[in-house]
Amino acid sequence: MNIKLHKLCITASTLNQVIRHKCSDDFEKVLYEQCLSILRRMYDKNSFKNEAVLHGQKYEQLLVENKYSDGERFLIQEQFEKDIMIEGMNIPFRATLDVHDILNGEILEIKCPFYKAITICNAQEYADNYNTQLQIQMLCSGIKSAKVVIYWEGKLFECKSITPDNNFISKNKATIKKFWKKLNDVHAKYIAKETKVVHEVEKYEESPLNRDLELMSDIAGYTELSQIIEQKNQELLELKEKIINKIDTYGFDRLNTPFVSIYRTSSSYRCDYQKILKEKYHFNLETDISDEERKIFMKKTSGSWAFRLKQA
Repeated sequence: MNIKLHKLCITASTLNQVIRHKCSDDFEKVLYEQCLSILRRMYDKNSFKNEAVLHGQKYEQLLVENKYSDGERFLIQEQFEKDIMIEGMNIPFRATLDVHDILNGEILEIKCPFYKAITICNAQEYADNYNTQLQIQMLCSGIKSAKVVIYWEGKLFECKSITPDNNFISKNKATIKKFWKKLNDVHAKYIAKETKVVHEVEKYEESPLNRDLELMSDIAGYTELSQIIEQKNQELLELKEKIINKIDTYGFDRLNTPFVSIYRTSSSYRCDYQKILKEKYHFNLETDISDEERKIFMKKTSGSWAFRLKQA
């Protein structure tokens, strides 16, 4: 189970995923998913779990209990935080250590793969995928050595230790800044209860509505389309006003184009039904309204412009 975060921050595991995929075609998707992962931990929401995740949690716990249970030598699930200033942005980092080997002054990051078969030939290659995670763990904790320990089908592979890269932040500052800005943006949308983001953060919660992902997707799509229509309607009104102003300068009352007919309507009288309903509850518009009242209830409307679209 993920340890809850008490504030918005970049975690070692999420940054590891982001940097691993920074040159891939699905980078933006990974960036967004890692933002959602942080928000789920921050707001104590359920996270995605499949057979591989459950396998990893189960065997990591068994390995810790069997090999690293000596409390005088090993500390389990230690948490560290550190704020780093990057080009004027104060970015908080967070790391949770699987095991801290106090005797050797080293971080042990435990991995229990489910799909990937591990041998002595490919163990280090697999471990190298987590170098960013180890760098952030060392950065936050101040510990000067870290390595990946892989447990696969009863075999333990202790990979090579690495030391802090003093240039890690400067080499990756562009990606880190993008991640931090995206995280704040997604968080702001969640706080504002934007439907799509709320659903994405909470979609693993146990509720019938969240399980109907197709329904929630349709609702999110409807919301987005409604916002687009509202924006386009405003643009349409502004464009209509621009067209009318140009037609007025030519002194036309009617204009026909292959796409639309535009014409000026004449003045007319309109009955103010709302006012009548407010003052008269039962009435006949033909007989129950006096001439005096007609002057009050009937309003003259000036001519306006009508637009009639033509079929293609």
